[in-house]
Amino acid sequence: MKGSPAKLGTIRGTSGHASALKKKPRTYSTEEDTPKKDLEAGRQAAINAIDAKIEKLGEDLNLGKITQEEYDAKREVLRIREQEVKKALPR
Repeated sequence: MKGSPAKLGTIRGTSGHASALKKKPRTYSTEEDTPKKDLEAGRQAAINAIDAKIEKLGEDLNLGKITQEEYDAKREVLRIREQEVKKALPR
């Protein structure tokens, strides 16, 4: 498409000025609607999923589906992942 949006009539009152073409920042209606709350919810969901996997590992160990060595190795991997999730997202 040739021509500027301002001259073509899709953006009015800008006089072709570049800053007028920039998108407005999103405003949030409530405290619960902020990206920080979304991140916190996602972070908590990831931690809960890891905790559920750890609990399942314990059940598998008790039922004899896995050995103690397998449990220890998998538990350590999940513990490291949980720490990475906690560090990755701001509080």
